[in-house]
Amino acid sequence: MRSIGDLLAAAVRRWSGRSSHVDRLAAIVQCPACHAACARAADGGGLVCERCRTPYRMRDGVLIVELAGERPEVVAEREGVLATERNAALGGIDDAFDDLAHADGALKDAILALPEGDDSRYYREPGYFLNVKNSLRGFGFVTRRLPRQTDQRLLDIGADLTWSTNHFAREGLRCTAIDVNHHLSVGELFQARFHRPYDMVRVDMHAEVFRSGAFDLVVAINALHHSGDIVRVAGNVARVLAPGGRLAAVEPYCIDVSQKENFGREQIEAGINENTYLLDEWHAAFTGAGLVLDELMLTDSCNMIYRKPAAGERVEALATMLERAHAGRLAVRPAAGDTSGRWTDGEPLAVSVEIVNLGNATWCSEGRAPIFVSYHVSKREGGLDTMVAFDNRRTAIPDIEPGATAVCEVLVDAHHPSGMYTVTFDLVQEGICWFAQRGFTTDAVICER
Repeated sequence: MRSIGDLLAAAVRRWSGRSSHVDRLAAIVQCPACHAACARAADGGGLVCERCRTPYRMRDGVLIVELAGERPEVVAEREGVLATERNAALGGIDDAFDDLAHADGALKDAILALPEGDDSRYYREPGYFLNVKNSLRGFGFVTRRLPRQTDQRLLDIGADLTWSTNHFAREGLRCTAIDVNHHLSVGELFQARFHRPYDMVRVDMHAEVFRSGAFDLVVAINALHHSGDIVRVAGNVARVLAPGGRLAAVEPYCIDVSQKENFGREQIEAGINENTYLLDEWHAAFTGAGLVLDELMLTDSCNMIYRKPAAGERVEALATMLERAHAGRLAVRPAAGDTSGRWTDGEPLAVSVEIVNLGNATWCSEGRAPIFVSYHVSKREGGLDTMVAFDNRRTAIPDIEPGATAVCEVLVDAHHPSGMYTVTFDLVQEGICWFAQRGFTTDAVICER
């Protein structure tokens, strides 16, 4: 049993930590009602607007910013999260708990193991934890490709249980997590375990609650699509970014309009504000807010990094998200200087190709729009080539980041009649295009059967 002295010491630590939260937030928060600066409240339990005197209180380590006349979809979102948080089929947690911020035992351990997980049932069964683990592909892109430095300010939008905020705080960044739901206070579990403080604000992502240029980095992991007004959200993100700052987002997407119809239907019926957008709807929102696309990777999610140009910087405006995604070249790597091959006994011919990525997208062979090596086959007769097989076997590629090179072995099937053939190798992004259509340099070999 803990002594009274231990309990008092713990209470002092909590008070001291929350006092620090208030002081840090006072430096970046503005009143969303009148946009004036906020100062520490007299009792130290929150902030107060210096102009209109609106108070914003701290509760369980979270600054609560709820405006009068909140948008109905925000109210419905909160109620929807409460209604579904124990429903694993809708992304909740199959367990009995009153408040995740007070979780104990295996459930607490599972929370603190986010996002990679532990060996508990939570990460094997459908629900929140498995969903997070399955999103690691996109989060890995962000942590690998987002340029950042210790002590930069980072805003984590839609942070939920704040596992992503905790990740960046442990790297030494000064982090602030926001969300509209009640889960933010779970952040106190992470801070107690890892001793890396960060701030938490319960607020609508559309509200102008932070001062312009307050952050060097903004991160959103499956969060922005909860807005039905992505143009407004993009504008708010661009406003709070300092010049040269970056947005890194992992979000669902659709290739065409038909894919949007049933997205998140069950969650929507439960009151959660689910939306999805076409690639170029995402792009138009961010570029319309003045951001420029730095990098991209399409998996099951659209993983993107946009940048706010520095003052006076001249930037290249991309009309579409994929405008520079397919730049590069492919070359056949001959064996002992021989670029020709022969099919024998109907066996496929193995050809080694070198692929160079000169674009701004990481190429990979998974997700909604995977990329493969393939080839076209033309019959050579009378000095002319006649296409006989345009779509052929696909070969998966390793992840190829911008500026990187990879070598793949491609098997060319041998089901054509005897004769001479030209086999032209190319990359294809399913549902999007063949790379040669976008200026990608291809290569070919002459084969005989």
